Amino acid sequence: MNKKIKILQIPANLLFVFLVNNCWCLTFYDLGENASYPVAVSGDGSLVVGSHAGGAFKWTVENGLQGLSMNYATGISSDGSTIVGANNVRAFRLQNENYQNLGTFSDYANFSWADGVNYNGDTVVGESAYSNGDRRAFVWRQGQGLLDIGTLTGSGWSRARSVSHNGEVVVGISTPSSGNTSSDRAFLWTQAGGLLNLGTLPGMNRSDANFVSGDGSTVVGYSNFWNNSGGSDASRAFRWNSGVMEDLGVLSGGNHSYAYGVSEDGSIIVGSSDSSISTRAFIWRATDGMVDLTSYLESQGLNLNNFILREAYAVSSDGSTVVGYGTYDGSIAMRCYRDWETDRKSVV
Repeated sequence: MNKKIKILQIPANLLFVFLVNNCWCLTFYDLGENASYPVAVSGDGSLVVGSHAGGAFKWTVENGLQGLSMNYATGISSDGSTIVGANNVRAFRLQNENYQNLGTFSDYANFSWADGVNYNGDTVVGESAYSNGDRRAFVWRQGQGLLDIGTLTGSGWSRARSVSHNGEVVVGISTPSSGNTSSDRAFLWTQAGGLLNLGTLPGMNRSDANFVSGDGSTVVGYSNFWNNSGGSDASRAFRWNSGVMEDLGVLSGGNHSYAYGVSEDGSIIVGSSDSSISTRAFIWRATDGMVDLTSYLESQGLNLNNFILREAYAVSSDGSTVVGYGTYDGSIAMRCYRDWETDRKSVV
């Protein structure tokens, strides 16, 4: 089969999405000059959500970019039915064109934020404040409201970032006290077991969990060493499974990497890493380890025409679609990368 490569020339200052289908055909989709970061994707890769200067948006190949009546869109259910995010510092849930304010822990509190949602949209996770300013991770369930799931130490703050498809496994970050960033810890929560400290990688003193796989088996995030000057000396993307936190490494010449998304079964992980060249989006699989996505596509014969993939924020449950951003001739450009994992034997 012949490789089919189609590159649509567009001005470098436009922001756009492209899909790579299973014939390695590249098609570029212009999101408009005000487009910003696409951060989440439905399970089959057909619906992308994110935020730009004008507020939240959703995007499909058929309908293009459509604005949403909320400031930020941060997550989407795997079945594509539910979008979550925030509007006017309140957590919101959008389902069947109905916008629902999820409220806060206290009538006098002024903040809540939704980050993640389960497969069908009936469980939402995020962070909410109390009237005294304390912030805690929450789990919201249909008909039950916000549940404060606490912190690892009983004090400080916490934030839930992601939830498994069945709504039972929640991951996020917990800080023991205000301003003590060096003691942040990634956590996993279940109703039966409560909060579990996932620890750190060897030599590191901090960790943060960004996403949990749909089946609840695999947590991804990063662990770093936070120094006394308030900066990070080193960061490493991690994969946590069955009680073991695995260092995913960095790209060649790099010192910082971050894992942001994982497929349903935990086999594909995406994120970003610095390198001897620049910051690059990566794909990780057990068979290949961490791979520079730009270099990988070019090695398959794809002419990216000076487009460099910088950050990969999410991967669809089925592993077909990666969402993130890059630069095109030095300007920021937004894209999703479809079916990048095509069988290499079919590319001739």
